[in-house]
Amino acid sequence: MTARVPGESELHLGPVRLPACRLLWSHHATGEPVAWITRTAVPEPGPVWSALSALHGETGLVPVLEPAGWGDDLEAACGEDRTDATDVDRVDAAAMLEHRWIDWSCSIPVPSPVGLAAVLRSWEERFGTRLFALTHDQAWLLVERPPRSLDAALPVAAEHFVFCDEPAGRQSVRTTAAEIIGAPIWYFWWD
Repeated sequence: MTARVPGESELHLGPVRLPACRLLWSHHATGEPVAWITRTAVPEPGPVWSALSALHGETGLVPVLEPAGWGDDLEAACGEDRTDATDVDRVDAAAMLEHRWIDWSCSIPVPSPVGLAAVLRSWEERFGTRLFALTHDQAWLLVERPPRSLDAALPVAAEHFVFCDEPAGRQSVRTTAAEIIGAPIWYFWWD
């Protein structure tokens, strides 16, 4: 389902009412808005995020919390994106992560927007992850079905390790694996 981003006005979706917003635009050829950000802080953002998440099947929209003051950084990141959203369907997340493992360097750059989306989609399918909050260099995921044993967590921790240069701090794959067993939140930070 392709969702249309609401216009620059108050948002009324189901029980959710949000104040006026500003739109984030992609500088891709379509010139379509890619995100809607409120202009003022939302009281009790967790329940609002949850209500909007529940409406995803109807709206096709994915709510993401953006920490106060980070919208300008997100807008700059959107401006750098020159890819088509349909490119995500052509990216093999496993192959991309494997390539990053083999081509190892001491600094792992932020994946391209398409690479990031492909990995997030893969984790959504396998672990029920949902993007919860995002800045230009940090991401928080809610995890519905995290690994439940060290054996199951080790390959996922290796994915975290090559996906991001700071998955819960720079540490060994084994330490990361132990930390994500049963963890409901995964945190990533690109230095």
